Amino acid sequence: MTIIALEALTFGLNRLADAARSRSEQLILLTRERGVYEYELSRQGDVKVVDVDTFDPAALKKAIELVPGARGLINSTDTWSVLSLELFEHFGFPGQPADSIRLVRDKFSLRNVLHDNGLSSARAIRIDPNVAVELDVVYPVIVKDLAGTASQHVWLARSTAELDHVLALARKVNLRGGALTMEPYFAGTLFSVEALTWEGQTKVLAVSSRIMSHEPDFREEAVSLPVYLPPELHESVARWIDLVLRTVGYTRGFSHTEFMFTKHGFEVIEINPRLGGGQIGEALCDIYGKNVYEAFVDMALGQRPQLLDEKLSARKGVAMSLLYAQSKGYYEDVAGTHALQAYPGDPVLFPTAVRGKLIDSLADQRACVGLLVASGQTSEIALQNVLAAQNRLQVRVSPQRV
Repeated sequence: MTIIALEALTFGLNRLADAARSRSEQLILLTRERGVYEYELSRQGDVKVVDVDTFDPAALKKAIELVPGARGLINSTDTWSVLSLELFEHFGFPGQPADSIRLVRDKFSLRNVLHDNGLSSARAIRIDPNVAVELDVVYPVIVKDLAGTASQHVWLARSTAELDHVLALARKVNLRGGALTMEPYFAGTLFSVEALTWEGQTKVLAVSSRIMSHEPDFREEAVSLPVYLPPELHESVARWIDLVLRTVGYTRGFSHTEFMFTKHGFEVIEINPRLGGGQIGEALCDIYGKNVYEAFVDMALGQRPQLLDEKLSARKGVAMSLLYAQSKGYYEDVAGTHALQAYPGDPVLFPTAVRGKLIDSLADQRACVGLLVASGQTSEIALQNVLAAQNRLQVRVSPQRV
């Protein structure tokens, strides 16, 4: 029997294949660009790859119809989350709650639903950057793609002049959501919570810390988990995220919710209907000594995930630092990797870019060429370990194609 993955997170594909095999299933990956998974496929386990235009629903349906014994579909990305809903319905596969997926992928509607239910202090305004309107704005504000991902197309505006500039920039890019959402700037400390929900029951897997770049850019610089929270605060976060997910109707699946500790309480930044990206899934496996990807397979089969009922005890902390190019050009390589073995925490560099990639933006994760991962007795020690090791690395970029 077979489980189908409609694309996947960049890392974790082999963990997912192992999880399928543990349930006596084979994993088939449908992808439009197998090069995205070069690292995982170079260490391939039991993964069969089918090349197909994954933005073409008709092509996807045909590809799935050719898969013998297909029993379920896994979508672990933001990009294909809405498209996957059509496939769940067409083939009768167990899936995620459609209305909730559409809601959380619409950042404008999400903010206002949270506000209307007392879970956010502010409302959002929908903006078409091509249509001139008079706005009554209290600055500063955040303007972002209605359905954005990977920290792309997120802007800070602190004045009318800056907002005009942002709208001019937005008119030049391809907005995934076709419009913008504008909301107040929340001052606070950024975290994320990784959770698993089944039939309305939510289990917090970990809270992770986040280091961001200087304003006005919003690049993720580093992540560490699991963050230690005093028991009362941890319980408060768990109750709050359970209420948030219930409010948006998210009853089934992993979730990666970015939120802030503000002076006035918690504020959702965004809800992603998936496991955290980068190396977060791998980190959870390492921290708990458990293949958390098995829950993907259980849910794809319409079964309560075993992970929900298992006691998880953290064995270590893990931190991830995103390695960025410092100038535009063509990516060559990373210098200094030979020195990593001298650092505590067993730092390892996981490449996310291939030699020759054009780096044409430094403002977001398009400039990321790799993820440096290290461990420690706690998440704070792991973070210090990874940042120390990163200081030895240098991303080399050439002005000419290499």
